[in-house]
Amino acid sequence: MNKISIIIPTYNVEKYVLRCLSSIVDQTYKNIEIIVVDDGSTDKTFDLVNEFLSNSKSEYQLLRQSNCGVSVARNLGLQRANGEFIYIIDSDDYIEKTFLEKLLQSIIVNNSEAAFCASDAINEFQEVISVANNDIKTVLFDRDKLIKTFIMRNLDICTGNILYKSTNIKRHNIKYNENCFNGEDQEFNLKVLFNCKKISFVQENLFHYFVRGNSVTKTYDKKLMSVTTAMKNVANYFIAQGNHDLFNMINSYKMQKDFFYNLDMIIINNYNENKEFIRNDLCKNKQLIKDLKTYKIIKYNAREIKYKLKINFFCYLPALYIRYKIVFNKIIRVKKSILCFGIIGLRKD
Repeated sequence: MNKISIIIPTYNVEKYVLRCLSSIVDQTYKNIEIIVVDDGSTDKTFDLVNEFLSNSKSEYQLLRQSNCGVSVARNLGLQRANGEFIYIIDSDDYIEKTFLEKLLQSIIVNNSEAAFCASDAINEFQEVISVANNDIKTVLFDRDKLIKTFIMRNLDICTGNILYKSTNIKRHNIKYNENCFNGEDQEFNLKVLFNCKKISFVQENLFHYFVRGNSVTKTYDKKLMSVTTAMKNVANYFIAQGNHDLFNMINSYKMQKDFFYNLDMIIINNYNENKEFIRNDLCKNKQLIKDLKTYKIIKYNAREIKYKLKINFFCYLPALYIRYKIVFNKIIRVKKSILCFGIIGLRKD
């Protein structure tokens, strides 16, 4: 019976970690080892995990390190994993009780090296914010088709919705980038997927991604821009393996998409705290501007042409682009406020 190693990094998640752990120990598939790596929590996280696991019937390892970051914690978990399969989940997310059973079955039945599933994102009020992969009809992907579909944002693979054969990770010595603070999961997943011949899909919503207000993807500072480095690393990895097609899609398409998504989020949500970084490290970075200009439209349509114009706007007039985003965002907020007050007024009437 195949053992699955489940790696869970934790850091100050006393409010959420037991929900995650409960979803793990309640799995219908029981041949698991749970590896929790606490990244120097200062709240009750470690004690809660210790008590919960010691009272469970599951095989586990509880490790502790100084605050070195989530990538270091995940890498330690990978180093200590003994299973034939690897599953990694963040400590505030959780899964349905048949997650492991169904993804493992999918790998075995389809003779694939990884399997992923549909998922949703929920907030602290248990409201569904978004869903992913619900409209995918394909059950089995070859490597290049899957990666291209992912790059085009027509499917979503994240840390918690995929199960891997451990050999594909260990044989190629794939680790999380410990110097990257955003996009490190994409870099890891794309490198592992590149070494899979086939990847299967389970057409059920079995993974729940929890959105916290203070999660890294909601902390709008310069660390978000390390996603650019992550994508450059992926591009270099692909070209080193001789795959020019995937290299071009990362280097001249996805990298730019990720750059502008995160730049716009910083400008809109926290510009004043990051304006020196944006002005000096981004707008005046000649190599970055050169890389952004390599963007190539893969599928011609009005949306892609508009995106190309957006890139040129920033590359040739970066200061004006930033000012435009700030003013445009203010207008949107005013419109939303007017709409909100209008709705309130109607309700009072």
